[in-house]
Amino acid sequence: MPDKWTEVKLSDSFKGKIQSSIRDLNLIIKNEKYEFEEKDNGVKKKRIGWWYELNELVDNPFLLYHHLFIPGDEKDNKKEYLKNFVKQYEKVKYKMGYESLYQRFISLLNNYETIGYKVEKSLNLQTDWRLIVGLGGESALETSICLHPLYGFPYIPGNAVKGIAKAASILLNEALNQLLLPLV
Repeated sequence: MPDKWTEVKLSDSFKGKIQSSIRDLNLIIKNEKYEFEEKDNGVKKKRIGWWYELNELVDNPFLLYHHLFIPGDEKDNKKEYLKNFVKQYEKVKYKMGYESLYQRFISLLNNYETIGYKVEKSLNLQTDWRLIVGLGGESALETSICLHPLYGFPYIPGNAVKGIAKAASILLNEALNQLLLPLV
């Protein structure tokens, strides 16, 4: 357990509510030391921080990423934090039941087919470049990512799809107007 609770950074909305719960349930365990350099009045100084590990009770990547910011003391150490996040995620990803969720989804699609709906079971789309959704959301880090609150996997919410469809329709409308305008 950390000696000082200021070392464990929680998002402001949860700080008061869950700090005592974390302490009581031993959700965060002090794990290993790391060294980093910090500039103090232009002078580089070596510092030591601690990585914290989540207890086995915490198995939700959404909670892990958005509310339990665990990297130690420094904001400048995001790269190390993300490495630690991936390490913690690897521990919990097999516990989340993705396979059963997927089977439930397929079963639902099969039920729609049996009552007469035409169902496409796969939709393969490809982006021109990298895609990340939810960068503007609140997070203990500067940027966020859209993770499903219950299952923890990255997803594209409906309002993002709606925005893409609207932007595509506007671009298509402008292109059609440019094609039709010279004909008049």
